Amino acid sequence: MNLVSVCMPTYNAERTIKKTMESVLAQTYVPLEILVSDDCSTDETVGIIKSFMQSDSRIKLYENKNKAGMVQNWNSCISHAQGKYIQCVFQDDIIYPTAIEKKVSMLDSDEDIMLAFSSSQIINEKDNVLMTRRPFKASRVLDGKKLARRSFLTKNIYGEPSNVLFRKSVAEGIGLFSINEPVSKVATRDKPIGKQT
Repeated sequence: MNLVSVCMPTYNAERTIKKTMESVLAQTYVPLEILVSDDCSTDETVGIIKSFMQSDSRIKLYENKNKAGMVQNWNSCISHAQGKYIQCVFQDDIIYPTAIEKKVSMLDSDEDIMLAFSSSQIINEKDNVLMTRRPFKASRVLDGKKLARRSFLTKNIYGEPSNVLFRKSVAEGIGLFSINEPVSKVATRDKPIGKQT
């Protein structure tokens, strides 16, 4: 089974990080490394992460010496990834137990699939569902170039960045999140890159 790097950038996340970490540790897909990059939190975020590290050796904590900012911290976290696949999970997200397993199975099924994404829900602090995003009724392979164009011209189909599992080779090929380029400037490919799980 291929290693998945779960990348979790954090900053002052003490209110949410426990639930987020518990959801990652509850994944049915076991070959995980859990990489936390903390951007100089001033609350108990680091202490909470360290408490999880006592019982799970898959968790690795990287603490920035100087405040890097959101995008640089994302990139720092991803730069430590050793897995074939990368799954970002942000500090206030909850990921369902089979999410990574299902996405990995999609990428494992076809080397031309660059990323997998799924339906998602927006919840509030009380875990009440505010919105469900389900762009497709069934699993399917989609043309990446057409999907990217449709997502930018009509509505966001992918969902949040933490809804996507992608090949590390993609990040190595096109680069990480840009802190200089406008958001609308994205790299696309002619091959299928998305699969609904």
